[in-house]
Amino acid sequence: MDEALGRTGRGPEIDLFTETTGVRVPAVVGSSADAIVERRTPPDQAERGRILAELATNLLVEAGAGSGKTTAMVGRMVRLIRTGTATMDQIAAVTFTRKAASELRERFQEVLEREYRRLSAECEARGAGCESPPVALTHLEEEVERLGKALREIDRCFCGTIHSFCGRLLRERPLEAGVPPGFREVSGAREDRYLAECWERFLEHLSSRRSPLLARLAKVGLRPAQLQEAFKEVSGNPDVRWA
Repeated sequence: MDEALGRTGRGPEIDLFTETTGVRVPAVVGSSADAIVERRTPPDQAERGRILAELATNLLVEAGAGSGKTTAMVGRMVRLIRTGTATMDQIAAVTFTRKAASELRERFQEVLEREYRRLSAECEARGAGCESPPVALTHLEEEVERLGKALREIDRCFCGTIHSFCGRLLRERPLEAGVPPGFREVSGAREDRYLAECWERFLEHLSSRRSPLLARLAKVGLRPAQLQEAFKEVSGNPDVRWA
């Protein structure tokens, strides 16, 4: 997405590069223009354009690392605001890691601010000397107003991890979900300590009941410490149910 230049080949005409980066590419003049466009325009340009154009459609985007998924996501979020399709409290951007969530929020705010400044300047330029503003200018002013409101309400947009998103939903309806209202998500070092405590309790439970399981493990040359790593790995599998 970062290398997307020009306009989409099909559907609504969208300046995709400007939309997502705020930088316009000067027109190329000369016999080498086609070669430059061919070299810089991604082969999936039309599909990238759909991300910004088809705002009422659910889209699944699959791409490798560094291909511009975050840029496309930010561009779509800004487009939702600009067109009035959604407000900040209606947007949830979910990622896998806290670092990615922080980066997404930062980039989203940066593009919102850049678009707000760019469109505000365009409004001023178009409105200079106009006694009655044209319809296009009125629409542009509405977009500027939406962007400004979005910047003031930036905290109402959710940008976070899957865990924090699910935690937020559970906190809104703790009784229906059957969880304590003041619960906290377990992650990182705290999760490791919690798993270690669970494992120790399990071993104590076996010892107190004189379970033959430990003796069977010893016969095949397995020690509890060896199985602890397997327990830690399996505990992260959402398909495993614990009895």
